[in-house]
Amino acid sequence: MKVLIAVRRLDKGGAEMLECRLAQYLNTVGIETHLLAQYSEDQFDGDFAAKEWIKKGVLQVSFFNSKNNIGIVKSFLQLFLLLRKQKYDIVISTNSGFDSVIGMLKFFISFKHVIAFHTYINKSILKSPRIKLWTYFVRRADAYYSITNYVRNNVVHTLHLNAERHVTVYNSIETSLLLHQRDNKESIRESLKLPADAKIILMAGRIEARKGFDLAVEYLSDLLKQKSVYLVIVGEDYKGSFLEEGLIGFAQVFNQKIINAGLKDKVLFTGYRTDLNQLMKQSDVYVHLARHEGFGLVLLEAIAAKLPIVASSVGGIPEVLQNTPYTPFDLEDSQGICAETVRFLTMNKEEKSNMVDKAHAVLDFYTDERRGSEIKQLVEKLM
Repeated sequence: MKVLIAVRRLDKGGAEMLECRLAQYLNTVGIETHLLAQYSEDQFDGDFAAKEWIKKGVLQVSFFNSKNNIGIVKSFLQLFLLLRKQKYDIVISTNSGFDSVIGMLKFFISFKHVIAFHTYINKSILKSPRIKLWTYFVRRADAYYSITNYVRNNVVHTLHLNAERHVTVYNSIETSLLLHQRDNKESIRESLKLPADAKIILMAGRIEARKGFDLAVEYLSDLLKQKSVYLVIVGEDYKGSFLEEGLIGFAQVFNQKIINAGLKDKVLFTGYRTDLNQLMKQSDVYVHLARHEGFGLVLLEAIAAKLPIVASSVGGIPEVLQNTPYTPFDLEDSQGICAETVRFLTMNKEEKSNMVDKAHAVLDFYTDERRGSEIKQLVEKLM
């Protein structure tokens, strides 16, 4: 069997890294698997990242080079030649652009197409002509996997897919994140110019409405006005084309809300950080008040860092937090969310240690090996 996995980029991104590690795993179990990146080797450190994945056992990395409409036509022909030459049995696509391109190529080349759904489908995007075309090709695919039962049910019903060809494969966490030793507690506080005794409430993700950053400022406003309590937000503003409501312009509105609440000096933005795991290890509580969420991979990262979690009960979050000590909250329960945050900030060391250790035990399930073996079974059934 020969497999190609198509991803947006090779250097970062939750979904992207999961599928790159899948390619790495499949090669270790004897299935020749290559990677295809959407962008060119000179974008997003593509050339360097490709060499790193090859060092890790991925046999070949190619680039689609999608920079503009004219380039896409040329890239389409190059991809056609690549698929015809390599004779892949399975092609796994992980975003709408590749779903459509690979769906088109199925008219000319014989292979099995598997689509990975890493997020839910918001009905507000379905009127877009591009999404209508994408939906057509999605329905022609041979199999699908989704990251939670919530996403699977959402996709099946929204796009009217064959449920029998659609399975749930839960995400996994990178092994290196399971090393949970703590560094010097003052180091992160020093870099952020915070007092050594500062209590850090941490949030992370792309700065957009659905992630609920504004709800944290609203619900925890009184708590943040206390002298030693700070909200640290890790992530970038949304940059991209507008399809889903609430993506464009949120950061500006959010910043004004912070100023209006008198919290300009208590809410810190770090931008994108490569050391989120270290920030988590040195924070006091992780708050995740997403309005919509397919999985919430960052929750596994918080569990790995032994950081207590206060989260909303939307989407796939209850599935991720099942079998942990953390109970997701209804987004309308502002008092409960605030009280739970205070409880974790003031919890004694022994009680907190027992709680985070219990949560950490669930990570035995969220391994690359388990995820890879489930996807391996899926593609083998197609042969």
